Amino acid sequence: MEMMGVSVKACGSSGIRARSGAFVKATQCEFSENGWHGLFVMGGSKGIFTDITFHHNGGSGVFARDEGTLVELRGEQTEMRHHNNGCGLYARSNAIINIYIPSRSITALVHDNGSDLFTVLGGKIQSQLSSSSLELTVIHGGEAPDDEYW
Repeated sequence: MEMMGVSVKACGSSGIRARSGAFVKATQCEFSENGWHGLFVMGGSKGIFTDITFHHNGGSGVFARDEGTLVELRGEQTEMRHHNNGCGLYARSNAIINIYIPSRSITALVHDNGSDLFTVLGGKIQSQLSSSSLELTVIHGGEAPDDEYW
């Protein structure tokens, strides 16, 4: 699925749920005021999200779960900016969230959520720390106690 310039707002559950190997590409979109997560990616699905904002969701801005699941965040306008009641970014069960926005610090990108970054059961949040390097560095990852956001 490809989407551009769309506002996904006030859905009863997650704004988008990608599962079973789906691919989502979204540019200049907003995910807000959804009952659960702004974006829920699972089951080996992949997505590239450029210049996206996630705010005021009942769960997390972005929730990635399961081995083989990959979320890429790109673009200077991308933000998990505030009031996601769960986490700004949540990676679980070996899912990976990659951030390719080297000109902004992670605290400028993800802030004022219930918890800004959370990983559990091998999930990783990685970032490209400088524009001169193509390498991604794990900025949040490892084992942590499980919680209520399954």
